[in-house]
Amino acid sequence: TGGTGFAQNLRFTSRAQLPFGKSAGGGIAEITYYLQAADDGYLQLRRADNPYPFPDFEKKGSDPVLCKYIKSLSLRFYDADGNEFDTWDSDSDEFGFSTPTAIAVKLELAKNAEMHTFETTVPLPLIRERAE
Repeated sequence: TGGTGFAQNLRFTSRAQLPFGKSAGGGIAEITYYLQAADDGYLQLRRADNPYPFPDFEKKGSDPVLCKYIKSLSLRFYDADGNEFDTWDSDSDEFGFSTPTAIAVKLELAKNAEMHTFETTVPLPLIRERAE
């Protein structure tokens, strides 16, 4: 996950996924966004979409490319009190097995001398509250 450098991956489950390819969707799917180097040396953002039961994650050449020419991708996670974190693990006692309430995304694209920066913060409509 995130920080000021490169996010390794963002993995979550969803019942409202938009599957790629011939999959009909439905049920719960594990969605993983990840970076991978392309043959031209640039980074690409890819998406893996696996229905339940979830296999161990592995990068596949058949995973769709969502974005090319990535210079950097960083994620920031926010808890219910507005505290900011570089990483998040909802399966961890450190976070009380909760989900973040929002995720900030910063994406920088660069090809040759041209560079573009995109930023957004996404509030999560459903969260798992901190276990006490």
